[in-house]
Amino acid sequence: YVAIAEGVDGMLQNPASPAHRLPYSYSDFDYDLGFGLTFPPTVASADYFNSGRHTTDVDTQSEREQFLFINLAGLIQWGQWGLGAALDWHNYGLRRSRDPSTGTQGDRLAARFLVGHLQLARRLDGLVLGGGLRLTGLYVVRQEAESNRESELFSLTGTAFEGGLLWRPTGLPLRLGVSAS
Repeated sequence: YVAIAEGVDGMLQNPASPAHRLPYSYSDFDYDLGFGLTFPPTVASADYFNSGRHTTDVDTQSEREQFLFINLAGLIQWGQWGLGAALDWHNYGLRRSRDPSTGTQGDRLAARFLVGHLQLARRLDGLVLGGGLRLTGLYVVRQEAESNRESELFSLTGTAFEGGLLWRPTGLPLRLGVSAS
């Protein structure tokens, strides 16, 4: 998808995407918005995590109601320039089994992933160049079953540069894309 990256859908694959104009973009100013909401247990018949098992395995130890993916993205294009931003938030929940001796519910563990992208790109005839920042965070918290109190076990954050180019020669059914971070 790096070579055909277009609009907000292409921003996660190629930072040049914000400046690539869609065929129906006729004005000097344009925009694109995207929103995604996914409950992974609802896609149990698909291999959502690409595990090779042909189904998404959300077993009885998981907190199905705590599995949630939210994706927000937007871009603005003016002239040869494009500015885009995207945010992905994934929440996973697991719980310990009930203690057979006491019958009490075990504690819960939640992992929250947050990935943000801020990209600037420019179109130069058949070549589109883009770059930006990728911000990431992982937060793991423990929630006590009885008090419902949360305590952070650990967190990780990071920043990286990302860059990409898209070559699409006019009049030819050919594209070449490169992306790195």
